[in-house]
Amino acid sequence: MAILVSEAAYGRSLASFLAEREEFLYKPVTFTDLAAYLRFEQENTVDLLLCDRELEPEEREDGPRKVCVLSEFSTVGEDDGGRSSIFKYQSSERLMQDILACAGTNADTGPAVRRPKLAEAAERFAPADPLAEPARKSFRLIGVCSPVGGSRCSTFAFALADYLAKRGATLFASLDPFFCPPVKKDAGTRDISELLYYLETRPEGGMPEFPEYVCDGEGAAVIKGPSHWLDLENMGKDALTGLARLIENAGYECAVFDLGRPQTAATELLRRCTDIFVTRGKNRHDERVIAEWKRQLKYSGLSDIAERLSERIVPSDKAAEGMLDRSALLEGSLGGYLKDIFDHGYVG
Repeated sequence: MAILVSEAAYGRSLASFLAEREEFLYKPVTFTDLAAYLRFEQENTVDLLLCDRELEPEEREDGPRKVCVLSEFSTVGEDDGGRSSIFKYQSSERLMQDILACAGTNADTGPAVRRPKLAEAAERFAPADPLAEPARKSFRLIGVCSPVGGSRCSTFAFALADYLAKRGATLFASLDPFFCPPVKKDAGTRDISELLYYLETRPEGGMPEFPEYVCDGEGAAVIKGPSHWLDLENMGKDALTGLARLIENAGYECAVFDLGRPQTAATELLRRCTDIFVTRGKNRHDERVIAEWKRQLKYSGLSDIAERLSERIVPSDKAAEGMLDRSALLEGSLGGYLKDIFDHGYVG
């Protein structure tokens, strides 16, 4: 199935959601340019095309077997051209049902082949793929998260990455769409939303070079955060582990992930982390929240994660408040705290 829409974020989000649904029998590939789609169509059979009205291609004998138009209006049906319409802005579940119903209205479409569910992200790619399992065993993967809001999780993770960058090549990746680490003003526009999309769907044309997603500078390198918080809602459980392997194979010695409030997609990454830090405040409420999270992890068969959580109360100083000043980030109490952890083995 091809998705041809003008809104790249919408197409990515829809394709990611559909790709994870076992009952959805098509492999979704997205496009925002009609010419690119037509090139793809020349070499591939498109069973179903889901497209915006303004991008709808002309009818051709060798075109898609079925076309469904995405409508901006909730009142939809058969249009004058005999093509079905689907309301574009509705819940993902309802949208998927409408797509399947649309596909089933054409007897010529025939039954689709069920796609196997792959257990490992690496199975989706050829052995020469950059996500192939690396040979190095010294790679350090650190996850920073917290079920408690306002615990300076993102600030701690970013400062930690900058601190470890003094020891070796380190990359920082944040899944907090509202955290804005300081990067160069001339940094490229590619971000983690696009990177995760390529890792999950691998559309025609292949993935751009990894350095195009990285903002280098003093301290740790940075992958720009998601362009929209919805981009992370339908992330597959293997997406982040694939990203971690990609970082390692790019030559970095350490990766620090700011996972914010841990969701399902973060679980597989936490399993593989060499260190897991959980930030919290000093109050009893935060203690109870984290204790409940640990209980739920154990109840869900994730005791290995619960036992490796290292709780941290992040000190507050001017470098950790408001806009981050990278030149002063590791000065004061926050920098001293990180030094105590990694140079002196402080665990309290």
